[in-house]
Amino acid sequence: MCKTAINLLSNLSDINFAAEYAHHNDTKVIKDYYIKARTGAENRSKILQIRQRKRIIK
Repeated sequence: MCKTAINLLSNLSDINFAAEYAHHNDTKVIKDYYIKARTGAENRSKILQIRQRKRIIK
């Protein structure tokens, strides 16, 4: 359950907030053990969302 909560927090907010929530001093632990790897499609979708927010593309 903790791993799922940390993974969700890192997706909704950022990795620093997830590390703080998990009471870790460093984000390296979060990156290495908690965050699931994203697929190519997930990465592309995230990039498109960021571009749309920054109005780079429509």
